[in-house]
Amino acid sequence: MSTNVNFIPVAFNENHRSLMSLAALFRENFSIDWLVELTGSKASEILAIFEEGCSQGWLAINKPGIFFFKDTEKKTDLAELSNLRPGKVTALTNRKFSAEGTPK
Repeated sequence: MSTNVNFIPVAFNENHRSLMSLAALFRENFSIDWLVELTGSKASEILAIFEEGCSQGWLAINKPGIFFFKDTEKKTDLAELSNLRPGKVTALTNRKFSAEGTPK
């Protein structure tokens, strides 16, 4: 499968693509807070990226601060861009968020 990143706005830089590819590795929902903790990025930057994804229709809000991919093809394309494997993300999130439970 060829990876299609054309759906990501041109104004998004490599860091934005990296954040979205990391978010795509979560099984279902993902939190702004989790990505802040995992990447050290600002919550406002992550929120802006996620809001753009929502406005384009490939992300949706589950509840405040919690998002999910509506478009599974775009999720798959982004996951292929990641340097991490899904198991590594699970290990990171289990370690960082053990008090809150495993992210879904």
